[in-house]
Amino acid sequence: FHLNRGYMRVGEFQDLHNAHVLYNVHQLNYYRDRVLDWKDAFESFIKSHDVSAFLSAPSRGCFDRTDSRSHLFWGEIGTTPCGCDLATPTLALLGLKQLERASDYLRQSLQFDNVVNEKAHLVYHNLRKELRSLFDEFELMGYIMFATDDPATTRNAVLHTIKKARKLLGDINDDYTAYSIYVENRQYHDLQKELSARIGTSWIEFKDWAHEEDLEGTLNYLAKDMKDASHSSIPLKAFLQQRVSTPTKHLVIGNPAGDADSIVSAIVLAYVESVKGGEKKTPVISISGREMNTTRPEVALLLDLVGISDPYSSLLFIDSPAIKRDISSNDIDVTLVDHNVLDERLSPKRGKKGWCVQEILDHHQDEGHYQDTCSNSNRNIAFEDDKALVSSTCTLIAEKLQKVWDRPYPASIALLLLGTILLD
Repeated sequence: FHLNRGYMRVGEFQDLHNAHVLYNVHQLNYYRDRVLDWKDAFESFIKSHDVSAFLSAPSRGCFDRTDSRSHLFWGEIGTTPCGCDLATPTLALLGLKQLERASDYLRQSLQFDNVVNEKAHLVYHNLRKELRSLFDEFELMGYIMFATDDPATTRNAVLHTIKKARKLLGDINDDYTAYSIYVENRQYHDLQKELSARIGTSWIEFKDWAHEEDLEGTLNYLAKDMKDASHSSIPLKAFLQQRVSTPTKHLVIGNPAGDADSIVSAIVLAYVESVKGGEKKTPVISISGREMNTTRPEVALLLDLVGISDPYSSLLFIDSPAIKRDISSNDIDVTLVDHNVLDERLSPKRGKKGWCVQEILDHHQDEGHYQDTCSNSNRNIAFEDDKALVSSTCTLIAEKLQKVWDRPYPASIALLLLGTILLD
């Protein structure tokens, strides 16, 4: 609310300068005082609500107020980002939707012969704001929003075209802003006519330029980049680092012994289901970091081979502070791998509901727990007639990988799974 009001009031005040508006002292004071009133209210709000602490704290939650989504950003996308989402596919999804909307606004705009009316202005102004937002995001986020490795000269030329379009539309909008203020205040009738004619001429020039430069083709080119990136996978190491800094509310954990099968299956399943299933899961190593270093050299070797040379800083362990906090939480979902009964260390305290088991992948005898929350396809226990059907839970995860991931599979994931299967 406060930011939206500030955007509107500061924008109105700024327009007096940017749009080269002729104004009197009364108008200047009116717009200035509105900005200062907003500033005082906003500063008071910040102090009373400790906004700085809120912004600096890592977020696990999701912003899902549909009434507050801007139509230029997350509006109409369907889902909004959560604090634990992967950066590149999330930003790319936003960029893709913005480019699609910009293309739609462009097609509608080019049908107008003149834009000196409210209907036409609304459409081309949305195009201008969408392009402005996109360009600002590209400058701020860099190439993290892109998936392909196009030559820098090609992409820079494309971004230059968007920057040029933003500038041309901005100049037209500045003239329209001045024109609207004069019409509203019934001032400077000669200037109104002059501005109306200039807007018409500038609009024709913009349409000619957009056709010559193939602006729609430029937007479609970037949209393909965004589409590729929105479905791209983050490297395993970066995924684990994100989960360490911002754990999710769904944990994947192996059996208390913490052997290679338990550790690797937890890591890989959380990664695969987060990247391909969008379920935002966090792997937890079921032993302490100290035990990992002293009793699991084979796991340390496998992790080192995929670039994770310091597991203690790249993984969450059962004794990690964040997991200790979650043990006392009521709203944690759990996936069990390589076992099918939750470790008693994680059992609820008196008066607590405890963790909710939502999924099991295992190759030991089913002890029948959690049937109300974990059944059917979420309960994959490869054990029949008193014997295991596979020698490793990693085999079950490899089968799942083949169903959801097109070849080639990530080398790090393939090495971890095959190495563990060979060990078992």
